[in-house]
Amino acid sequence: MQFKIDGILEVTKVVTKYDYHIATGNKLNIAKEFAVKLQGTFVYDDIGGKIIRASYPRMSLYYAPWGSMFTPFISNVSTSFPIINSTATAVTFKGSYEMMGTFTAFIKGFPIGTTESYGSYQINFTATPSSPSNM
Repeated sequence: MQFKIDGILEVTKVVTKYDYHIATGNKLNIAKEFAVKLQGTFVYDDIGGKIIRASYPRMSLYYAPWGSMFTPFISNVSTSFPIINSTATAVTFKGSYEMMGTFTAFIKGFPIGTTESYGSYQINFTATPSSPSNM
């Protein structure tokens, strides 16, 4: 999206970093694959190439084909305010999360289950006006 304000051509850019892992749970020792995405948005001056502002990134579970007996989710999600470098040519987005999963089975019609951790992770990436949208 582009807007011209006071002689500056403002362009909004959305950038995404995918964090892919195969990890083993801490209780059942079953390996599962998953991907989490961190998505950041910033505005830059298309004429001068300088970054004007950036907003907090968003994090979400993107991919987790765990089957019908597992419910994957992320917890302890934290994102920090983006940091624009001193020359306003790059912005850094940061986030962290814990990958979790709930296993549920039915024995004689009664549900039994456990929730387990697949580890804690950090996603950090730096973007510029010329960066690709997906990293």
